[in-house]
Amino acid sequence: MSSLIAGLRSSILREIARAPLTTIGIKEYLKSGNLYLLDSSLPHAIEARVERTEQIFGLLASDFSRFSLAAFESFYRSRESGDQSLNYYAWRLLESYYAGFFAAHALMRSLGGGVSYLANEDFRALDTLADVYGIELSEHPPGSWCYEVVQSGADWKLILRTASPGSGVHDAFWRTFSSFLNSKAEDAVSEGLPDSSEFLARVVQLTDAISFGGAGTASWLSKIRNALNYQHDFEVWFPTRRSLNLEFRPRIESEGSDQAFRIDLSKSKDTLALFENVNSKIVHALWDVAELYSKISRKSGHFGARYSRFNSILRS
Repeated sequence: MSSLIAGLRSSILREIARAPLTTIGIKEYLKSGNLYLLDSSLPHAIEARVERTEQIFGLLASDFSRFSLAAFESFYRSRESGDQSLNYYAWRLLESYYAGFFAAHALMRSLGGGVSYLANEDFRALDTLADVYGIELSEHPPGSWCYEVVQSGADWKLILRTASPGSGVHDAFWRTFSSFLNSKAEDAVSEGLPDSSEFLARVVQLTDAISFGGAGTASWLSKIRNALNYQHDFEVWFPTRRSLNLEFRPRIESEGSDQAFRIDLSKSKDTLALFENVNSKIVHALWDVAELYSKISRKSGHFGARYSRFNSILRS
């Protein structure tokens, strides 16, 4: 297992891996009323004790499953080359980006977190509970929210916070993802977990590559995606620059992925190579988690069963 993902071993990861997949999402869960609201000590946050853990772990497992499989499928699609006339560099780079984007969502779910757009109606059940318990909730305007399930003694808590603002949905997500991952790494160091210092160093390196100025700042990854998709920049659409020679490496099932997908390249001089490597690095981090999940449970209706079927199709 790569040193980046070694720090992702946590109690909630195993709870999610054992959970059967469900059809509800975070919005449906908030409306279910299976929460006990708490007075939050965190600024601008809503906290609640989870009353039915099988529901919350099931929805995290379901989101992990759909994002993971979408990431892996997109990664393999991005490895498919064109011919001598059309090499499809632009589409392969965009598919590689979406593989990384989906993988980042899945990694958040594996740690009990996620990002979702919540409207006023999604908060109505919480407002009703707040009236019952006599709790004054923090302001909760509609928009993107980050949610996180954490262990608190023998209980599990759900924490809702407004997501990091950004110049668009993708920029905001990468800011939130980077801050979330850095927070998890810092918690691991504070708790004295094995390999936590190296985990933190790898996370900082990754979030520095994703962003312009580190965790929480504007997303470089999102900016390059926009330039490729909307401005048709970098001469990767037909007619492509003749000197352009991008390498789309296949999956590397070993520690060698750290060396193959270098993310210490220059954003200005090695723009496209770094863009591809960052995306592939995130996908390979997810593969480590997926392999761990599949070892924990391959029961019907669990992620492990779907992942095993996906791999069987690739091998056939």
